[in-house]
Amino acid sequence: MAVRNVVRAPYRGDPTDMTDYNRPWYIREDSTDTFTINEMQIYNPYCSTLEGERVLDLGANIGTFARFARAKGAAAVCSVEPDEENFKYLTLNTQDDPQITRIRAAVANDYNGVDFYINSKRGKNTHTTFAYRGRPVVRVPTVPLKEMVENFKPTVIKSDIEGGELFLDWSVLSSDLKLLIMEFHKGPSHRWEDEPIARAAAVIEQTTGLKLKKPLHHGPKAFAMMT
Repeated sequence: MAVRNVVRAPYRGDPTDMTDYNRPWYIREDSTDTFTINEMQIYNPYCSTLEGERVLDLGANIGTFARFARAKGAAAVCSVEPDEENFKYLTLNTQDDPQITRIRAAVANDYNGVDFYINSKRGKNTHTTFAYRGRPVVRVPTVPLKEMVENFKPTVIKSDIEGGELFLDWSVLSSDLKLLIMEFHKGPSHRWEDEPIARAAAVIEQTTGLKLKKPLHHGPKAFAMMT
């Protein structure tokens, strides 16, 4: 699987929404990379503009949301991705933009590191910190959410960390946060009404003043919190 295989990935949404996506992407042909690029269209209703915002991208994968955010006017993006191979592609896809910072780590509450379960098949966007039977496991470094909030001072956070969101201490967020978009993965029914997910949303609302909106239009596995 060649790291430098440049492929122009098709975008099935409105091309005027994604002028940045006319640029080539470094992707893996036998993978879900094209899916993750096309998935960005679900964020358009909540991110019509990110002009001047500081975006913390948790679960950056190959850099799709980072480039989306910059195309929408974000002043700076901090992309956090723990998987070694994904991080290589994240770097290739964003290295020409000095306003995108990359951190190879999993977001957590401490620096202790965490076991990371790798999908060795096509689903390169589904690695997880949840114990997953039959998957190879590697130890990856962690970086505390609190430190990133204090140092980077995000005004927008996107979180897609395959279940890790249920373990984070969301009370460390700042009242300066304007928008949080989260995908979640491990509630009993994968709906935002599930107790662990609703509990996280309640902590975020109490800490930041953001209000829970209806799930994103692509299904019940994601929601937005906005001012």
